Amino acid sequence: MKKLIVAILAAIAAASAASAASAETVGGGGVGYCGNDDILWSFDGETLRLTGSGLMADYYSAGLVPWYPYVEDIVSVEVGEGIVTVGENVLINMSGVKEIILPATLTELRGKHIFSGCNSLETVNIPAGISSLDNVDFDNYYLHGTSFNVSPDNRWFSSENGILFDMDKTVLIHYPVGGGESYKIPATVTKICDNAFEYAEFRSVTLPAGLKTIGDSAFYGCEKLEDISFPAGLERIGDMAFCGCDSIKSVNIPSGTVGDGAFSGCHALENAVLPQGLYTLGHRAFAGCSNLKSVYLPWGLNSIGGSAFSNCSSLESVDIPDTVIALGFASFYNCSSLKSVTVPDSVIAMGGSNFELCAKLENVVLPAGLDKLGDSMFRDCVSLKSITIPSNVKIIANTVFEGCTSLTEVTVPDGVTDMYTGVFMDCANLSDVYLPDSLATMQGPSIFGGCPKVTLHASSGSRGALYARECGLSLVN
Repeated sequence: MKKLIVAILAAIAAASAASAASAETVGGGGVGYCGNDDILWSFDGETLRLTGSGLMADYYSAGLVPWYPYVEDIVSVEVGEGIVTVGENVLINMSGVKEIILPATLTELRGKHIFSGCNSLETVNIPAGISSLDNVDFDNYYLHGTSFNVSPDNRWFSSENGILFDMDKTVLIHYPVGGGESYKIPATVTKICDNAFEYAEFRSVTLPAGLKTIGDSAFYGCEKLEDISFPAGLERIGDMAFCGCDSIKSVNIPSGTVGDGAFSGCHALENAVLPQGLYTLGHRAFAGCSNLKSVYLPWGLNSIGGSAFSNCSSLESVDIPDTVIALGFASFYNCSSLKSVTVPDSVIAMGGSNFELCAKLENVVLPAGLDKLGDSMFRDCVSLKSITIPSNVKIIANTVFEGCTSLTEVTVPDGVTDMYTGVFMDCANLSDVYLPDSLATMQGPSIFGGCPKVTLHASSGSRGALYARECGLSLVN
């Protein structure tokens, strides 16, 4: 009988070029080959069973697996003894699967997003032969509450209450979302892996004294987490590590690096202290922290990443240490409560839109060595009443002061050679602009567009005087 079934399945497989066609409908389910003649699959309306031996086929996409017509109906998966790999995309989009049973013979789970779309998955057992999980993305967006149980015979991994560790419990790999109100990480743990606590629902977590590394997105979306204390020997907080932790009110980081977006979107965060020895603050590190009122930037800090404090709408002041040499693009964009700022002379580079939409900004001191005002640097700073442009500046880029409706007078220093589109556009109260003889390029008619009161002061025969005549602007030589 077994030979007859195999013969039938082989005939079906030969008749189809697509692996998905190598199936036979049986009642509410189906049977067929799993990419080759060594592994068979069957589905009885609830359980997908994979039997045979050897390597399971990889699939280019989830839609090509032969049981795809039933993928949303699968409740459990049983991979039989003798099979040594689970192929790429084999388990993806099983939205109703609750349990995956893997055999002792298994040595590899293939594919970074192997559990993607398994939103109902409750339990996965890790057999003795699995020696590496480096290529598996334990993303709690999909593994929402999934517990991992490791075979006691496994020499590489261990588990405790569904929490997945390496064998020595120095690395915490995955924590199931619904793990309780609080969690104390074992004292042996030195590394928390990427995504390990993503979307966890606890209110507090205790980090061990020996912790060195917090991985990328490790606590992403832990919206109930209220308090976090970092150990003194911490070396790294990864990219997006605490992004979207909406209940954290204060962070004091004693040591280590702070990655891109590390605390972005922490809307309740009011105070942040960054560590001595921090050299670079990551891009978007505190972006969107709308209640952030104060931040301590340490001496020795070299650069502030792009959008590091963008949309921090409660930040009223910031002390930039005189070791900083670069402010990234939009570093203080839309800090709508920021009233004054001094950029130290150590800064030699500032990206565009640094203070764009800082609606309350009245006073700003720029560094003497700055040679360019980047695009939209002060755009829509409607409270900015005056600005001293450093004498070293050569280029004033597009829309630098557009919409600065409180500006009344500006002196462009000698040495500036280029002014680009819309620099003073819609500065409705701008009355006097003093232009130097060094100007060689004034790009487009919109530099002073929407400035009905403006008078240009420029030497006869200079580029500024010529521009005034070209655009029909009031001119004083």
